[in-house]
Amino acid sequence: MVSYLQKNEEEFAELLAQKTLRDYEREKRFRQQKLVELNARYGEVDMLFERTYEDNVNGKLSDERFMKLSKKYDDEQHSLKKEIEELESLCDKEDSRVYSKNQFLKAVRKFMQMKTLTPTMLHELVERIDVYHIQGAGKNRTQRLVIHYKFVGVLDLPQSPVLSENVILNSRQGVEIKYLVGEAG
Repeated sequence: MVSYLQKNEEEFAELLAQKTLRDYEREKRFRQQKLVELNARYGEVDMLFERTYEDNVNGKLSDERFMKLSKKYDDEQHSLKKEIEELESLCDKEDSRVYSKNQFLKAVRKFMQMKTLTPTMLHELVERIDVYHIQGAGKNRTQRLVIHYKFVGVLDLPQSPVLSENVILNSRQGVEIKYLVGEAG
């Protein structure tokens, strides 16, 4: 990723912007749908409370039963109102996406200037690494790793001559590790 960024910083920034925008749009649609559902239920509970009151006034519902139902509806409306306010607050914080992209680029640039990888730098850039089961045997053994970067998640970098070079590491005598770049699947 660092070598890709060194050669194609503008393209990398655009890739981040597109990914951030896609994630933002998906989350925004989900939040809007949830808000519609919560508001609909809030109105439905209001209507149910009115019916319950009318049934109590008309003698179809005992006072004791009315009190239980009205308490239940009141509690539900309070929790719905709280959920709606939290969701609306999340919708108001949409600008944090641009901040996240800039924070990630800043961390990667700092990462590019270092001589030695330190745990602090790794923690600043990487949120988590998913390690999958080993497949194959002998020299054909492979193990898939997916890196989740802070602020942006998993990045699928486009194929380029810079990224097509696999990295080979001699970890100990007789053991060679080849990192296959861009073969996530």
